[in-house]
Amino acid sequence: MNKKMKITTIVILLLIGVGVIALSAIPKIYRAMDASYQKATDPILVKHIEQIAATETYTVDATHSAALFQVKHFGISFVSGRFTDLSGTIGVDRENLNNSSVEIVIRTASVNTDLKERDEHLRNADFLDVKKYPTMSFKSSQVRKINDNLGEITGSFTLHGVTKTITTTVTFLGEVDVPWGQHRAGFETSFNIKRSDYGMDKLLGPAGDNIQIILFVEAMRIDNSEKKVSD
Repeated sequence: MNKKMKITTIVILLLIGVGVIALSAIPKIYRAMDASYQKATDPILVKHIEQIAATETYTVDATHSAALFQVKHFGISFVSGRFTDLSGTIGVDRENLNNSSVEIVIRTASVNTDLKERDEHLRNADFLDVKKYPTMSFKSSQVRKINDNLGEITGSFTLHGVTKTITTTVTFLGEVDVPWGQHRAGFETSFNIKRSDYGMDKLLGPAGDNIQIILFVEAMRIDNSEKKVSD
């Protein structure tokens, strides 16, 4: 066998070897592709992706929202006030309200009853203790539709370092496309808590234990095409 024939034989053998290796890898490649396909078409994953796509996200417009409260004074009248610093997000799934969500955060130091001395007292350790507990919050765990204008929301309410599960009824006030392009929606709710349940048990005689909390929320749908406005 001359030198040229030897080289040709070696090349042929190398090509055969490469072909065998490539053929043996095909089942592995197929299995990997099949696993990726199965993962991509997994019904749970697909449902989760569909839910994300179907949910509209709104952000709370604090300048057009209000967090109010009232508590009895000596059992014969009421002291009312508000928190001026609140934020939050709302996820709305119009096809299935159960996939919706709500999260609200309020800065406790923003309490305002229109009396400086009383507000300072409410901020100290007798009541809100704002340095230790700078926020109160609500995060939903379940949303249930009652009718087109009413929903029932259950979630975790955290105040003064204590978290409890509450359920409140929310009224849908309507929605509108405002002239500058934003889509807005309005909601309201109110619920009652006992402050002693949250570790605020000082001065229970003069100041009542039961507190009514009222929220009026105007929220803007998040959309990159929307213009931000301040009025």
